[in-house]
Amino acid sequence: MKNPDDAFTSEKGRSVQMQSDATVEGEENFHSEGSVPLPDSLPRERNWSSLLNWLDVSPDALVIVNRTGQITLVNNQLEALFGYQRDELIGRQLEVLLPERYHDVHMLHRDRYTTVPRTRPMGAGLELYGLRKDGTEVPIDISLSPLLVEEKLYVLGAVRDITERRRLQEREHVARAEAEARLELLQLILDELPTSVYLVQGEDARLVLANRATAAIWGTTWHVGQTMQDFLMNNHIRIFDMNGEIVPPSATGTLRSVRQNENVSQFQESIRHPDGTIMPVQVNSVALGRRFLTGVQSVASGGEVGTRSDTSAEPVALVVQQDVTERIELERRKDEFIGMASHELKTPVTSIKTYIQLLNRRLSKQGDEQSAQILTKVDGQLGTLTRLINELLDVTNMTTGILSWQEEVFELNALMREVIDDLQRGTERHQIRVAEEAASAWLTADRERIGQVVANLLTNAIKYTPQGGPVAVRQSLVGNVVTVSVQDWGIGIPEEKQAHVFERFYRVRGPEHQTFPGLGLGLYLSAEIIKRQGGRIWVESQAGAGSTFFFTLQVKTPAGQ
Repeated sequence: MKNPDDAFTSEKGRSVQMQSDATVEGEENFHSEGSVPLPDSLPRERNWSSLLNWLDVSPDALVIVNRTGQITLVNNQLEALFGYQRDELIGRQLEVLLPERYHDVHMLHRDRYTTVPRTRPMGAGLELYGLRKDGTEVPIDISLSPLLVEEKLYVLGAVRDITERRRLQEREHVARAEAEARLELLQLILDELPTSVYLVQGEDARLVLANRATAAIWGTTWHVGQTMQDFLMNNHIRIFDMNGEIVPPSATGTLRSVRQNENVSQFQESIRHPDGTIMPVQVNSVALGRRFLTGVQSVASGGEVGTRSDTSAEPVALVVQQDVTERIELERRKDEFIGMASHELKTPVTSIKTYIQLLNRRLSKQGDEQSAQILTKVDGQLGTLTRLINELLDVTNMTTGILSWQEEVFELNALMREVIDDLQRGTERHQIRVAEEAASAWLTADRERIGQVVANLLTNAIKYTPQGGPVAVRQSLVGNVVTVSVQDWGIGIPEEKQAHVFERFYRVRGPEHQTFPGLGLGLYLSAEIIKRQGGRIWVESQAGAGSTFFFTLQVKTPAGQ
């Protein structure tokens, strides 16, 4: 029963009404016969005055109850949270602050708690709610701690309003559910694509998602969260370039995108499956930058699959692989046909050219200069046809690996002068000039093939400068590397097309789709020749402002030898 005389004055001069254990019906001294001894480690307070001052400076809402669940003391924060005045709560059962659905179970747990008192959260793992004076409910967390005051057991409850936390958790739950739904829809769409599409994250390229075709490309399933290195090693998968050389994982398009933020376009490779079969594929990999992928799965160090909980952004890449087995077979058949047709054409064209030259000389001797000039033009056109046939044969032989190479020691400077003089005789509107010539550079390479490269670059410069003008040739020697460049001021090449100029049969179009003669093989052959000689070739260009083609070669023999 509540005794109105049980009051004291706090250090702040405030008169406080409280419920004394001595007047509560059924409340006994905790050390009475049959009770459980209290641990000596329980916190103790000497008097209620010091305890009240401590309660009111706490940022949490605090309530103290005795062993029977009656409220003995509350602080200001609890009054504000539940909307009660302090004297409305003192002496009442704690259940007044709980919704009715919790009353029975709470009383059961309260009795158990006083048997073995210890610091712990109340209702761990459950969603708890408090009941305000106005009947509204508020989500709360409660922590319980046993407390001895004047050698009697009380329970201190720290109550915290978690409305904002619960609201943020709900928003996170909804956002995650929406992200997972979008991911599931994306998976359904990707599974219908005939090409392999997969997404990786992190510099170790952990798989985020992959469509059904990915397993067919790799010959086995790549599991979500597994790194690319582990996937390849565990399944004994090897990757080869088109020359049959092993491609290390670090050089694959996937890892280049996540580690170097590099976009890889149309990279040709062959994958040896776990069963030993080999599939040629074309890879396009797009670096998406550092991102945090919400709603995706990851694998913990123990191997368990779960949802990402960290907020760190990692590099992400999207990779598309296409099986090009049929394409390669079609190209092989096409190359066979081109090779056969070229061989069949070369013989009669050579014969016709020989007859034209003989007839030209005979007409010149007879003084029929007009007819001789006509035959000279015919001979020039036959020369063009012969070069086209030779290019087709070179492409076929290069594809099949039977292109002949005859290495010899020669001076690059002399070779370039020969090619420049030969091409200058064929044009009057262009002026080919050596703008910069390095010291004598001697190479050990196929002289005819290197001359073919220089001729192709100069021919292109002339062809794509239809208005005429200068063509500048430069040569520099740094250490044991010689660099040659050919510059024109013609139509130029748009930036988005520059990556394709060294592809087979690719032709640059001028303004308003203007076309130029040729099969689009010269730059392809030049690139293959330079690569096979251990060099590098590239272009720098701007649409409407001309182009500069470069290639480098190793000087393998000392100058002058």
